[in-house]
Amino acid sequence: MNTKDKMFQIECQSGTLIVTPQSNLGECDFERIETEATAVLRMLDAGEVKNVVMDFCDTNYFGSTVLSYFVKIWKRVNEHGGHMAFCNLSPLERETLAITHLDHLWSVRDFREEAMAAVDWSQLSST
Repeated sequence: MNTKDKMFQIECQSGTLIVTPQSNLGECDFERIETEATAVLRMLDAGEVKNVVMDFCDTNYFGSTVLSYFVKIWKRVNEHGGHMAFCNLSPLERETLAITHLDHLWSVRDFREEAMAAVDWSQLSST
């Protein structure tokens, strides 16, 4: 798959995996999302990282179907004692998390730096 065709940019910074969707995540994209999610899960299982920040700086919408992807990642993060945070959400994306009450499960921050600090602080407070 061509790099520019990827749905997610994935990078590692300070022991935290940063996953940035490259376009809106609609209902029709579920199979591609699931396929690309395996890379994130493999990195978590390999012990390379234990925290995840989902950065939505390049999007303004995700469908409700993609929430299962977020939950799958969160479960794996949780199994490894890590934490998950979301940042740069549009009002519509925030509303989707609020309606589903998932905003109570994950830290939701305005900016990437705040999300990184939230998972780092969470890591420090759990030791």
